[in-house]
Amino acid sequence: MENRIIVDGDLLERDEVSLPANSEGLSYGFGLFETIKIRNGLPCFFDEHFARHKTGVSAAGIDLNFSKEELFLQAKVLIESMRVADGALKITTSKAGSRSLTYLYFKRVSAMGKGSPLRIRLSSVVKGSSAFTVKHKTLNYMDNVRELYLAQEHGFDECLFTNERGELTECSMANLFFEKSGSIRTPSVDCGLLEGVIRTKVIQIAKEAGYSVLEGKFYLEDLEEAERVFITSSGKGIETVEEVNTGQALRFDAGRHGIIGELSSKLDEMERDSLAQYVEQEQ
Repeated sequence: MENRIIVDGDLLERDEVSLPANSEGLSYGFGLFETIKIRNGLPCFFDEHFARHKTGVSAAGIDLNFSKEELFLQAKVLIESMRVADGALKITTSKAGSRSLTYLYFKRVSAMGKGSPLRIRLSSVVKGSSAFTVKHKTLNYMDNVRELYLAQEHGFDECLFTNERGELTECSMANLFFEKSGSIRTPSVDCGLLEGVIRTKVIQIAKEAGYSVLEGKFYLEDLEEAERVFITSSGKGIETVEEVNTGQALRFDAGRHGIIGELSSKLDEMERDSLAQYVEQEQ
């Protein structure tokens, strides 16, 4: 399969691309990105990803030189050019001197099915609750990636962060949820975390289904009393967790039944509806 990339609207072979080595994006991680699930040759929840990307880029003082419609067309061109049915597309906008640079490429060109329940390890890294790089999907992802690799080296699938107040925040690549006393709970955005697209969808689905959803300040002891834990991300949807290791192994029911089964089914339906919307727009 050809390995292609779109740079500022131009479709290129990757080996034709050169990026300025002294740009702020490359030198300092001064930029933002979105990872969008591709399903049946179309991007899932593209409108929501674009809105978050535009908000973050604007907050960073970077110009986004393309409209939603223009970026959608670029995504479609890249998808069709590489004949990708399922995968993960990245859209990145970074600062390069007095201008910005936007490029699209595939992080993955295959679907990722739901695997086994996850094991999560508590990270020793403390995240600052007010940091810009925590609340936005910036290119400053070294803490996340490094801690994920460390967790994997110790036999775990993910890591879990806390903030300077000891509050639970998120995983390296996903948002955290847990079920306790009949309600669904998730750390609030002001704890210092990325407001995930799928996180927002799951909260919406749960409320519409009549479940109690609490966004707030939670601690490790709250996980000790939880019945079930799950995490959410754009690429993998809802994943169940069988263990969170905080120094002691906390174990949970990791079956995809009950609330988690209902949320997963509805999320799949919402994904399909978002794709149908794009098909209707073309007709």
